[in-house]
Amino acid sequence: MYILYVVARCILLQVLFNFSWLHAKLSCMPLRTVLDDFEDCLAAHPDLDPAVPLLMHAIRLSSSVLSQCPDMLGAQVTGRLLPYYKTHARIRDFCKF
Repeated sequence: MYILYVVARCILLQVLFNFSWLHAKLSCMPLRTVLDDFEDCLAAHPDLDPAVPLLMHAIRLSSSVLSQCPDMLGAQVTGRLLPYYKTHARIRDFCKF
């Protein structure tokens, strides 16, 4: 059973930090649904990865732009995550999209 837990955590991280998936979801769903995905993930796995809340907050801070123009995801989120580029490998990989 533990292996399923570990695999589920890995899949969650791969999905949440997949730029193409985030962009596609923002393009066809309300921004709130993307934020709900992050909040649900953190509620179920609070110790998942310190980069998860950073990305969630970057998206939340960009909500006024992203709700109108999802194509600005890269510019908005990358600019907000640059301070964490050197210290978080997952952020670094995400910003290379």
